[in-house]
Amino acid sequence: MARQALYRAYRPRRFQDVVGQDAVVSVLRESIRRQQLTHAYLFTGPRGTGKTSLARILAAAATCDAPQDGEPCGECPSCRAAAAGGHLDIIEIDGASNRGIDDVRDLREKVLYAPAMGRRKIYIVDEIHMMTEAAFNAFLKTLEEPPPHVVFIFATTAPQKLPITVLSRCQRFEVRRLPVPLIERHLKWIVEQEGSTAESAALLRIAEASDGGMRDAESLLDQVMAGGAVTDARVTEVLGGLDDARLAVLMRALLAEDVPALLAAAQDAYQAGADALQLLREVAMRLEHVWIGMAVGAAAPELAQARARQVADLVPAEADWFGALELLAEAESRLRGSFPAQLVVELALVRAAGALRSAPALTASEQPRRLRAGAEAPPPAARPPAAPAPPAAARPREAVPLPVGGVAGERPEVGRFRRAVDRLRKSRPMTAALLVGASVSRRGDALHVLVPNVFSRHVLSQDTATGHLASLVAAVHEEWGEPVRVVLDDAPGVDPTPAPPQLDDAVGEAVRRTRAVLGEQVAVTVRAAPAAAGAPAALGDERRESGEGGEPTDGL
Repeated sequence: MARQALYRAYRPRRFQDVVGQDAVVSVLRESIRRQQLTHAYLFTGPRGTGKTSLARILAAAATCDAPQDGEPCGECPSCRAAAAGGHLDIIEIDGASNRGIDDVRDLREKVLYAPAMGRRKIYIVDEIHMMTEAAFNAFLKTLEEPPPHVVFIFATTAPQKLPITVLSRCQRFEVRRLPVPLIERHLKWIVEQEGSTAESAALLRIAEASDGGMRDAESLLDQVMAGGAVTDARVTEVLGGLDDARLAVLMRALLAEDVPALLAAAQDAYQAGADALQLLREVAMRLEHVWIGMAVGAAAPELAQARARQVADLVPAEADWFGALELLAEAESRLRGSFPAQLVVELALVRAAGALRSAPALTASEQPRRLRAGAEAPPPAARPPAAPAPPAAARPREAVPLPVGGVAGERPEVGRFRRAVDRLRKSRPMTAALLVGASVSRRGDALHVLVPNVFSRHVLSQDTATGHLASLVAAVHEEWGEPVRVVLDDAPGVDPTPAPPQLDDAVGEAVRRTRAVLGEQVAVTVRAAPAAAGAPAALGDERRESGEGGEPTDGL
């Protein structure tokens, strides 16, 4: 007989066995104790956190002949049938396989029949978000007013995909991710029940790799236990990551910005068989622990404090922790492409080391050591007095070039315009690209925008054809919260719409000969050389002859 997996052997049978979901359990137990069950329940949350287990326990308690303190008794025929998976009144349905309107019609007919063993009939529908829209619409009336003996229990990992009409008809319970210490303690208990041994570091690594899901942790523990004792080396081998010794060397090189040592540690990790994705995640997790340990101090978790103490002598006084973690996150997304994984990881580590050593203009934590000590940042260095400026009336406000990121002391309109352009990069990337290098200034109730590129300025001005200017105006209005006039300024000394060059006699003769050979319908494009070396190309430098005797058009 095949051995039963750990996550099935140790699946909770009673509410008191459920780990880490005390808020949900207390409400459900009280409902059973008072016999105040509703007609529909919805359990939502990440995978492997106990949604289906809670649904089965609730179904067993609802059909139990003599529930004890809100728990199924486990002794009556109904409880024994539920534990064996053969209860006639507890029907489990896979929402991914029974997702059509015909399946819902069949369900609507079956709910009318009376229970076979007890006083209630329970329907457990897993992954209900997989049902089609037509199936949901056909199910609404039955869900709103089911027969008095029917209880629906739904489970899903994607509640945002459910229609609001379904959500409003259910009691919703959020099943949350489990903390690492809780998973670690439960894994230790399972190891003891199995009569085996496990290293604390190995259980901690399994708990961290499970991402808050108990089922993932139990499955990984089952895989490791199949090879014998649960050791840190064995867990590292199964996960494809790094052992603590190699990871400590890599972290010290990263925090010290020792690029040769960092690349050597990365090469050693690959030689040891480390997986690129797991390596990035372990480095990011260790970096996060160091950051929290340095910023929070004694209030941080014990693990974060210990890892921060290991590298306390290498942590920069001012470090861009967010920037470094963002670089690692970006590298993880790039691993899905065809770029060499080893090179992606090495580049990300080197860039993260540089980010940690740079002092960011804006950070959420300022300096972790100062946060821990409660000290204030030193005052800025004194600057020499500036020369007296002319009166404001005689000095027009200059246009300020649009910066890439936030800059301390920038004008309010510059920061607002930069945020408006950032918003356009998501909705209208072409419009944002036309605004590269733009300068802005506020004059009265108008926002003047100077686009240095002649082509970009021309395209923006042709709003009836492109809609770029309308998109820019909408983004500016959304950022300012009020209507603001947007004025496109011309570059000084440059004609914003230069006239296209006329075809001379020689070029016209060449065009006529070309059409005589290839046909009158052919379109001929003529490119004119720039007027002077280094001069910017004008919009009319490319002309197109239509071939029908029509007007020439600008080639974009």
